[in-house]
Amino acid sequence: MIKPTDVKIWKQPESFLDIDIIYGEGYIKLSQPGFIEKLLQIAEMQDANPRMSIPEMEFTIETEISEAEEQYMKRIKYRQVIGSLLWLSITTRPTISKFVSVASQYLIRPRKQHWKHVQSILRHLKATRNAGLVYRASNDNQLTCFTDADWAIDQWSIIKAYQLTFELLKHS
Repeated sequence: MIKPTDVKIWKQPESFLDIDIIYGEGYIKLSQPGFIEKLLQIAEMQDANPRMSIPEMEFTIETEISEAEEQYMKRIKYRQVIGSLLWLSITTRPTISKFVSVASQYLIRPRKQHWKHVQSILRHLKATRNAGLVYRASNDNQLTCFTDADWAIDQWSIIKAYQLTFELLKHS
């Protein structure tokens, strides 16, 4: 049987599951610029203009889809792109979660308007491809959460986020 003392780490990993790991003085940064580049190629958006923000989208409910739009959407890898965006939102890019959640609701029969929303997420990722999560060392043994997501849209979300952060700090 292998004991924990038998395991030796020769070198700190530089990447794991397509997540780059950067070690600094008192911090570790996780990011996925290579994965984002591959995703842009899959979506055929490597030449798209980058965009720092993701606009809010409102979708119209359409019962009919034109033949031209149906043919256009057949060649789009919508499900593959959404799956990759979900992976990013879970691993290193939590701020896109809300937008990816909206887009993932249309996996069965996506329309051009849904694809345009996904393209805006991809443009944002292109502009911020080196962003990620940073974990800093702390002597106070407190877990502190920060986000730049737009909580102001929903008043109740502000309260929930505040309570979550408060509870984490209170019990540490």
